[in-house]
Amino acid sequence: MFMMKRNKNLLISMFIVGLLLIKSAELFAVDKYRVVDGDSLEKGNVRIRLIDIDAPEFYQKCYDENNNSYECGKMALRALEKLIDNKVVCKAKAIDKYKRKLMECFDENNNSINQQMVLSGWAVSYGNKFKEEEMKAKKQKSGIWKGRFMRPELYRALHKN
Repeated sequence: MFMMKRNKNLLISMFIVGLLLIKSAELFAVDKYRVVDGDSLEKGNVRIRLIDIDAPEFYQKCYDENNNSYECGKMALRALEKLIDNKVVCKAKAIDKYKRKLMECFDENNNSINQQMVLSGWAVSYGNKFKEEEMKAKKQKSGIWKGRFMRPELYRALHKN
């Protein structure tokens, strides 16, 4: 009888510990950055826009050096996914009209993710902060600069609906 009660208590304890582990794993997963597109993230219910850059929109197409279209918006998203990991630290700079936090994010070596997106050619400078990086990517024909594309700001204006 004593043994059955002890086993029952042990099973209940293991069950509770298991539930707590599952719950803590869910909480940890919610706190990870999720890439929405080439210049937007989410962390939990917080929407984040990478400040000073503008990446092609998710459904935007660009053209390579042979004039073949490709899904540059999705490629920009994948480029940002490769740069983002659990060791990224984002610093809030402001809030935009859509109530997104405007942030600059840094990797574990304190390199700006925003800057890296422009240098890799998967985003353009939005303002003047990364103009030099944009010119470098353009000169090296990196990312969207390998062919032709519509600047994301213009693309959004033409595709409001």
